[in-house]
Amino acid sequence: MGSPLDEIGRWADEGPQHWVSIEEFKMAAYPVTNAQYQRFLDAHPDADIPAWWLDPRFNHDQQPVVGISFEMANAYCAWVGGRLPTEAEWEYACRAGSENARFGLLDEVAWWKGNSGGRLHRVGELSPNRWGLFDMLGNVWEYVQDDRHETYDGAPTDGSAWVETPSNGVRILRGGSWSDSERTVRSATRLTNHPGPRIGNVGFRVVNGDIC
Repeated sequence: MGSPLDEIGRWADEGPQHWVSIEEFKMAAYPVTNAQYQRFLDAHPDADIPAWWLDPRFNHDQQPVVGISFEMANAYCAWVGGRLPTEAEWEYACRAGSENARFGLLDEVAWWKGNSGGRLHRVGELSPNRWGLFDMLGNVWEYVQDDRHETYDGAPTDGSAWVETPSNGVRILRGGSWSDSERTVRSATRLTNHPGPRIGNVGFRVVNGDIC
């Protein structure tokens, strides 16, 4: 887990590289879409509506849902009997066995600033990784369970989430998005995010849920 010291574009928080043991899990092939999130809203009339929900740039049924908080993502995951991935699970699934900066050629696997046309795209339009997971890089950042830490020093080696007690409240996002640079859209990149803000390039996917 993490990036080697000579990886182009590397940030310091991507190291040190370390071995992690991962228990078997199932990950959804796509980020949660607006159509899927609509079913959650239909079942929970009092739930918060995502930001951008009525904006035609972001509300196609097959686009990833955006404009959601960490708590909203967790609520959806629980509803489908799943959870957010841990950071270790996310990187393991993204890499799909690759030790390179990306699991494929950038423009073939990811919507990013250079090819997105400045907009969010529908899920599954580009090539998946070797394990059949789409949009692991680009299109939307994805929430994971873990708190933010400056480096991996002291990180769990069993694949579990690294969450303080009490949580420090600052979460990690992974994968890059449609509005990000080439440097950012790499398997090892980590972004800090407070759990409350709801923005137009952050979504999530489910582990071990009924939609996987």
